[in-house]
Amino acid sequence: FNFACANLFLFILLSSNSLVITIIGLFGFSLATYILILRDYYNYLCREVSIKYFIFSTCGLLCIIIGSVFLFILIGNTNYNYMNTLFSIVLLDTDLFKLTYSTQFSCELFLFFSIFGFLIKMAAFPSHLWAPQLYPQLPFPILS
Repeated sequence: FNFACANLFLFILLSSNSLVITIIGLFGFSLATYILILRDYYNYLCREVSIKYFIFSTCGLLCIIIGSVFLFILIGNTNYNYMNTLFSIVLLDTDLFKLTYSTQFSCELFLFFSIFGFLIKMAAFPSHLWAPQLYPQLPFPILS
């Protein structure tokens, strides 16, 4: 049952067209992975690893949600088409729209929090210090 839930949330994650649906898919997939890691709950190290994974994964998701709030304040929508339009204007610096300082600052905060949140969730540098403690304790089928 848990594998089916993980696959369902992964399908939701991959087929989303909005940042909100992507966040729901990420959270559901993280929760299903947490339950898969916790399957050997009699083992103390397995419980410790699952709690660490859940805490760090939730912190990464929280950073992504904070970035999404800045994006929603900025453009009022979380659809990827609107985001593409906004970032093409900001990054190409066209003169079609004169962006105010607060708009550029909100865009930079969105990029910072979203990228940092994804780095935490992927256990990539510089937020990778929790992964070496996690991977040796994982059950082999979950790790692969």
